Amino acid sequence: MASGERRSDRFRDGRAAIEEDEEVADNHCVYRNEVQHSAGERTQVLQDVAADPTLPRTKTISCTRCNHPEVVFFQAAARGEEGEWLDFYRPGNSKYMASIVAAVFWYIWKSRCDKIFKERRPDFSWIAKMAVEHVKDYSAVTADRMGKSFFLINRPAHGYVCIYSAACWDLNNGKGGAGICIVDSNACILLAGCCSMQANSKMDAGAKAVLIAMEWAYRENYNIKRLLVSCTELWKTMNGQDSEIEWRSHPSITNLRQSWLRHEHLTMDFIPWKWNRMAGSLAGHGMNLVSISLFHRGMERPRWLMRKVEAAGFHF
Repeated sequence: MASGERRSDRFRDGRAAIEEDEEVADNHCVYRNEVQHSAGERTQVLQDVAADPTLPRTKTISCTRCNHPEVVFFQAAARGEEGEWLDFYRPGNSKYMASIVAAVFWYIWKSRCDKIFKERRPDFSWIAKMAVEHVKDYSAVTADRMGKSFFLINRPAHGYVCIYSAACWDLNNGKGGAGICIVDSNACILLAGCCSMQANSKMDAGAKAVLIAMEWAYRENYNIKRLLVSCTELWKTMNGQDSEIEWRSHPSITNLRQSWLRHEHLTMDFIPWKWNRMAGSLAGHGMNLVSISLFHRGMERPRWLMRKVEAAGFHF
């Protein structure tokens, strides 16, 4: 700045120079450069993605349009309206698929943490399977069954018991395991047990596990009020949501319906597998047994079972 020159005078001189270069515009439109992709280009990209052997893929999900039994996971650049497909309030979007995507993100994050802290290699097929099972479990549960309040608002009345049953089944050899827990109104486990069995399907294994639990409840003269299962197919069949042709092909379903008639107010409800881990752990243990193992109240019990009991909020 020259000697004796003020800052305000210099600012006015610069503004005057800018005003001399100004030009009056014909209109007030603002233009932007936007690259438009044709439908053929996007189709070619999808074909390349489907043929890429390095991308993770799974056969547990089918295409909603063509029912192809295999899908591939890839990251697509979303711009404009394409990024709003996760909004299931928009016409044509599915809340179920939005839940699947959210569950996949969650299990990817868990696998990422296991890779960093436990040095476990990510299994993308396991991620897809767990995401689908997670959404399937919670989509079948009504609102009043959600949260930790489930165990408080669903305790049986005094003089009645509630049966938690679970089953696991191996598709290769047809061998399965059954786990049962009989709980009273004070959240006290009266009887727990596990055994092995042969089953034709996942629903057949679940039905046999319930039959085993009901049989031992009859022997102990317990009044059954509610059955809690984690098999979606069994729950839908017993509540009349599946066709009779399907369940008539399973003798175990017929036997379960006959046992059902002994109780006038007996109900069966579905709970997610994570809320039924106690019976699920017994089912996994029962696959390796030759005979049934029962754990009565007042008897000595293994430590692994007691840890599951305490985690579920029950006691012997």
